[in-house]
Amino acid sequence: MKLNNSQINALKIILDKLNNTNIKWVLGGSTNLALQGVNVIAHDIDIATNMKGAYEIESILKQYVIKKVKFTSNDKFRSYYGLLKIENISVEILGDCEYYNLKTKKWEKGSKTIRRKYIDFKGYTLPVYNLETELNFYKGASREEKAKKIQERIKALTKNNDKLCNL
Repeated sequence: MKLNNSQINALKIILDKLNNTNIKWVLGGSTNLALQGVNVIAHDIDIATNMKGAYEIESILKQYVIKKVKFTSNDKFRSYYGLLKIENISVEILGDCEYYNLKTKKWEKGSKTIRRKYIDFKGYTLPVYNLETELNFYKGASREEKAKKIQERIKALTKNNDKLCNL
């Protein structure tokens, strides 16, 4: 699915501010999936990083802060969470994110920034989770509908001889 103009502009603002920093971050969630050709509708933007990165991103994008970064937890997720509003799009900062794997009954890391790859986005280099990483997350979080759509996209890419990149 395609992104709307507000989502595109929000991503450009984020990239303009973060691409020349040493912060390790990746785009995750439905916006990442949509950009990689998965049949989903993106509503928000998820930025995954570590705890330090969450606070640094908040500082760099301070004019957009709706909720300051702080450790939050519920029965499904825990992270250093902050919320921004850019171009009327919700942007979630997730530092050291963990999710509760319903199958293993254990907390698992969600922010594996070392498993990022890069895609071209409107002339920018955009760090993203690869589809296999997203698939593992959605399966572990028992979000089967999205997991199935990711599997379909991986299958289509493999069929077309495109290669997934594990970094």
